[in-house]
Amino acid sequence: MHSARISLRKFEFISSRYKEHKLSKDDFRRIIAVRRILPKIPVSSIFLDVGCYDGTIGSLLRPNGVTVIGLELSKNAALIAKGKIDEVIICDVEESLPFRDNSCDLIYMGELIEHLFDPDYFLEEARRVLSLGGYLIVTTPNLASLGSRISLLLGRKPWMIEERIARDYAGHIRYYTVDTLRKLIEEHHFVVEKVTSEGVKLWRMFSSKLGEIIPTLGLHIIICAKRIS
Repeated sequence: MHSARISLRKFEFISSRYKEHKLSKDDFRRIIAVRRILPKIPVSSIFLDVGCYDGTIGSLLRPNGVTVIGLELSKNAALIAKGKIDEVIICDVEESLPFRDNSCDLIYMGELIEHLFDPDYFLEEARRVLSLGGYLIVTTPNLASLGSRISLLLGRKPWMIEERIARDYAGHIRYYTVDTLRKLIEEHHFVVEKVTSEGVKLWRMFSSKLGEIIPTLGLHIIICAKRIS
């Protein structure tokens, strides 16, 4: 009964929180950074956008000739996404990915791993549905960003840290540094090929170049990894 109540509460939270995803300046910067590291995949490949929100990011990242399939828990967001990408499947990715083995060539999971109760299970599923040599791209807030380090020195909470589920919160329950996320992904038989960030941000100061050079200080972690076995 307790488990069912938690599942219902999670569904209600996501449905109310993610009706439509409005891109911020930082979102656009992150999309540009992801586009810089997108691997080349064959035309007619399957690009799986896990947690696709309203489909905007998947449509912006779509390589030419590639089919974009979005997975989304919020029915409201999925209805909007259907007009922007090729297909949308309403499902809870914490239960399973509704695809057969070796059926996708690229999985993009943007700003979602920090919401998962069991990220290991998701990575097992991602490896299962990816073809051998397929790619996984993960983005997540960087716990060790320059701004977060200074916030902690000042005795303040970094912006991505959340201690409850409420309407004005995003629902973060996991927090990563570059090293911890890289280690987690590599333990699931991926080779990390690229680590970057959209940039280093400190109040109104922002440097995209510094994010490429020192991603460990970047606002978000962006990792591209390849399935090797």
